[in-house]
Amino acid sequence: MRIFTTNSIFVFGAALFLLLSYQFISAQTWTNPPASPPSSNATAPLNVGSTAQTKNGDLTVNGRLNVNNDLTANDVVDVNSSLGANTINIFATGPTIRYVDSDNRDYWTHVNDSNFYVLIDRDQDGDWDSPHPLTIRANGNSDNDSVQINKVWGREYCDWNGNDCFSASGMPNMIQSGVATVPKGTGTGSRTVNFPRAFPSTPVVTFTPRWSGVTGDEGTSWWITNVSSTGFQVNYHGPDSPDYHYGQDNVMWIAVYSN
Repeated sequence: MRIFTTNSIFVFGAALFLLLSYQFISAQTWTNPPASPPSSNATAPLNVGSTAQTKNGDLTVNGRLNVNNDLTANDVVDVNSSLGANTINIFATGPTIRYVDSDNRDYWTHVNDSNFYVLIDRDQDGDWDSPHPLTIRANGNSDNDSVQINKVWGREYCDWNGNDCFSASGMPNMIQSGVATVPKGTGTGSRTVNFPRAFPSTPVVTFTPRWSGVTGDEGTSWWITNVSSTGFQVNYHGPDSPDYHYGQDNVMWIAVYSN
C-alpha cells in the first residue's frame, strides 16, 4: 500500500494550483481574431524586404541613417544641435539643392568650381536660367573674392568693417560724370560745370579734354578750380595770336565722392 507523505501532498497541490491559474489567465486574455484569415493580419515589423512599410510612431536611430535613393520629407526637418554639430553635409560633385515652389518659380543653391550660385527657373520650364541672381566667387585669396548680383536693394551700404556707411538714396551721388563743351577761341577762358546732383560734400574731380579743330603748332593749357559740392570751373589758355586758336573741345570729367 502506497503512503503519501506531507511533502508529496504539498508539491501536488502547488502544481495543481499553478495549472488552474494558467488556464484561468489564458481564458481571460483570449480575444477572437478581428477577421477571417488572411484579412486583418498583424503589421509586419520593419525588415529587410523590398515591400514598402509605414511606421505610425516616431523612429529613433542612434547610429548613422544611410539613404541610397531619394529622401522625401512631408513636414519640417529638424537638426537637433544638442546632439552634436548642427550641420547637414551634402557630398557630391557640384552639389545642388532645389527649392520647388508649387505655385511659382523654383530656386536652386548650387556649388561648383569654388563658386556658390543662387539659381532660378524664370520661364518655369524645369531648369535654371542665366544670368544667375547671385554668384559668389572665392579663389582661395580673400582679395580676389567677389559677389555678382543683378540688382541690390538696401537701406545702407558700408565698408568691410561696417563703417563709412551711406544710405541707398545717396548712392547715385557717389560717382557722377559728364561732358562739358568749350567754344572755339583764343587766349584765356573758363566755363562753370554744374553737377547733375549735388554731392554731400566736395568730391574729387578729374577731366580729360578732347580737342577738335586746333590750328597751329602751339598747345592749350587746361586746369580746374573752384571745386565744390555743386560743380567746378574748367579753365583753359590757348595761343594769343589770331593765327592760333583752340577748337571746340569736349571736356570729359568724372567726380567721385568718398566720406
